[in-house]
Amino acid sequence: RDAAEALRGSQLVVPRALLEEAEADEYYVVDLIGCEVMLDEARLGVVVDVQSYPTCDVLVVNLDRPLADPADPEAPPPEPKKPGFKKKPRRLRPPRLEVPMAGTYVRDVDLATRRVVLATIEGL
Repeated sequence: RDAAEALRGSQLVVPRALLEEAEADEYYVVDLIGCEVMLDEARLGVVVDVQSYPTCDVLVVNLDRPLADPADPEAPPPEPKKPGFKKKPRRLRPPRLEVPMAGTYVRDVDLATRRVVLATIEGL
C-alpha cells in the first residue's frame, strides 16, 4: 500500500507496443485526443481530453466557435463599471463541450480518419 501511495499523482507511461488491442467500441484516450468532432458535415472542434465519470466517459471538445450566441437580446444591459477599478485581463480559452461517450450522442468513431461524428438529436 505504501508503494502505491508513493505513486499518487504520478504520470504512468506505457509503451504502445505493450497495450492490448482495444475491443470493438473501446478506445484508448490517447487515440481520441486530437480527433476532429463533426456534426453532420460541419466540424465543431477537436477532442482535447476524456473525463471518466461514474456513469460514463465524456469527450472534452474545444469548440472552433460558440454553438450559440450567448447574448440574450432581452437581457438588461450590464451595470456600468466603477471608475478606477481594472480587472486583470484573463486568458480566454476556447468554448468547450462535454459529450458523453454513448450511442445516443456519438454516432461514429473512426480512428483511421481521426474523426468523431456526433448524433443529431432533435431539440438540442
